[in-house]
Amino acid sequence: FSPEIGVGAALLFWIWPAAYVELSTVEYGFRWLALVCGLVVLLMALRIAEPKEAQGRRILDHLDWVALGGALGIGWWCTPEIAYFAVPAIAMLVAGRVRRRFNTSILDVLGAFVSACLGALPWLWYDVPNGFASLHERHHATLTSAWAHLRILGIRTFPMVLGLRLQGSGRWIISAAVGRTLYAVALVGLAVVLVHLLRRHRAYPLLLFCVLAPIEFAVAPTASWSDGRYGTYFAPVI
Repeated sequence: FSPEIGVGAALLFWIWPAAYVELSTVEYGFRWLALVCGLVVLLMALRIAEPKEAQGRRILDHLDWVALGGALGIGWWCTPEIAYFAVPAIAMLVAGRVRRRFNTSILDVLGAFVSACLGALPWLWYDVPNGFASLHERHHATLTSAWAHLRILGIRTFPMVLGLRLQGSGRWIISAAVGRTLYAVALVGLAVVLVHLLRRHRAYPLLLFCVLAPIEFAVAPTASWSDGRYGTYFAPVI
């Protein structure tokens, strides 16, 4: 996309949806840092995979791999929810490398790995000697099934991501009929855009995100919706 599209998306996410404007003033900390790290992961993956126009770009490629690993490591320290961004980014890089669309070296992969370990060092420092205790935490908001999570996503969380449901109460904007109508129109519009991008072979990381994110949401241990926090990562991509 053009730089204007990127700036427009950033400005839009700055002021909308209302749920995330409000959440951005609450000091949750880890989830918003994970969002920044995730967007860096997508950006670095795009930079690595893009066609190279000059030999001088090579040193920047090494730095991009280091930045990619660092963002993944810090993001993992924040929350395993970094997977929303890591999975499509890594899938795109693997597919691009298999198709020989860009070259890489062991040095690049090693740099990313070391950087990721340094970024995740506080987590590794605690979890490795303690049997990875943080991965076995029980969550009070755990739902019973992946299907229950998907229902929460489709009925509650995603409408809030689109600004069509209010934070806390979950009420539809204007009225239930108007809100549901706008939601249906938005879903159809999103589907049309995704098919268009797929046919044009564009925006693969965003396409993969939109396809994989619902699956990851379904298998996540929690899916609370009332304040929209578990939909934070969806909003800037949409």
